[in-house]
Amino acid sequence: MKKIYNNQKSLKSLHTEIESALQVIEQKYLLPKKESTASVESKEFSLLERCEKLSKINKKDVLRTVHHFACSGGTLISKCISSLPNVYLLSEVHPYTKLHFNESGAEYSPTDITRLCHYANVPNINSLSETILRNNIVTVSDHINALGGELVIRDHSHADFCVGDNSSNSCSILNILSDDFEIKKIATVRHPVDSYLSLIKNNWVHFSPPTFNEYCTRLLYFLKNFEMSEIYKYEDFVDNPKAQMELISTALDIKYDENFSTTFNIHNVTGDSGRKGSKIQVRERLGLSSSLKDEVSKSRAFEEVANMMSYSF
Repeated sequence: MKKIYNNQKSLKSLHTEIESALQVIEQKYLLPKKESTASVESKEFSLLERCEKLSKINKKDVLRTVHHFACSGGTLISKCISSLPNVYLLSEVHPYTKLHFNESGAEYSPTDITRLCHYANVPNINSLSETILRNNIVTVSDHINALGGELVIRDHSHADFCVGDNSSNSCSILNILSDDFEIKKIATVRHPVDSYLSLIKNNWVHFSPPTFNEYCTRLLYFLKNFEMSEIYKYEDFVDNPKAQMELISTALDIKYDENFSTTFNIHNVTGDSGRKGSKIQVRERLGLSSSLKDEVSKSRAFEEVANMMSYSF
């Protein structure tokens, strides 16, 4: 009998503590300025109903983001993600980059408000670009959520980390959108020798100095934005695409469908610069000069990347 009494007393004490905590939170978040705590109690909400209501306060929508360097297999993986059920992927999103601008003059781009603002020399363009991007993504996210879909943003990481004399330390997309969304993110990486060779082939070395060691240094800045559990290797993906895509689907909290491997190639995704094909398979390494071999062997930054990602050379 004493044990039952003590349990009842403990439950009553717990109820009182929860009630007190709810009153404090409700006063801060739910009550109009002139409404009293007593008026909330008079509504006779159960503790469970009130806790449920409070749990929805400031709850952010989920946004999925995918990050990778150029020429690292990111387009293939993005196509595969696009093939999953009810997924809508916006490809190569970035607020500031002007890599796509025609330097010889203004181009016809009636739907690109940010670019038109650049052409018009609108002041404080970077701040405005952030606001435009944030508002656009919120609007698209709301629209896709209402349709029961899942929005995925493919970040144009190249613009942050591989352009100019200095690399960024962080992803602009994450900095801009993290206040509005709960971000679920992944990064994909390819052996730096292979991605660097492809970068040279495509004439996309936009950083200075244009060395392999500088490339790996910037890759390190990029990778430090992610937990190891958020990073996926391109080589693992092409070796076992279904197993890796299932892991990626879980990480992004989207539904997995093994049929992606037969439908991925019908999706239009920007940045499709690699060796085309309807099969997911390993590609042979491009030719490596003796001078680059020497540069690789002497690169401290590559050594750090190799140790982090279990790459060899």
